[in-house]
Amino acid sequence: MADNWGAVISAASALGGVGFTGPFGVLRSRQERLAQQMSTREERRSAHRLERREAYIRLMAAMKKVQSAGHTCRDAVPPSSDPWPPIWQNYYEALVALDREAEYVQLEGPPEVSDAARDLNSSAVHSYYVLETAAKAHLGATQPLVTLLSDEQMSNRREEDTRLHDFIASARRALGGEDPGFAQS
Repeated sequence: MADNWGAVISAASALGGVGFTGPFGVLRSRQERLAQQMSTREERRSAHRLERREAYIRLMAAMKKVQSAGHTCRDAVPPSSDPWPPIWQNYYEALVALDREAEYVQLEGPPEVSDAARDLNSSAVHSYYVLETAAKAHLGATQPLVTLLSDEQMSNRREEDTRLHDFIASARRALGGEDPGFAQS
């Protein structure tokens, strides 16, 4: 009979151990599953942040090309007649590339950055048309276009710079640049 009691006690302790550790095992697996889901969400968030960052960088690079092309046209002598010199075609192509990158940024968002990208693009297009109009008004001039521009026409260049700085500030905020510990390079 002592052997039976030993078996009963062993069985009861085994069942008690299962009953005691079972809920902990379920809780542990639930916590592991939640941690994995959080990790997956964090990976998605990080990937999306990287995609946004890349779109923002491409837009800024496109804007630098627009500014460089605009600078080249401003420093050149206005054309003497049609067809326009290749520098003007390069300027226009840089604007087309900027427009395409601005559209990508508008898809990536958020709204504040999309608005800043749209304003930057509009400012660049406006500057192009101001320069083109000035060049047409001074066809055949022998001086560089920059010496023929009015203060109002030159202010468009400053407007581009302002819009670029606005875009950079909104992009930095969207990427968490105002958060403590954000690596600024």
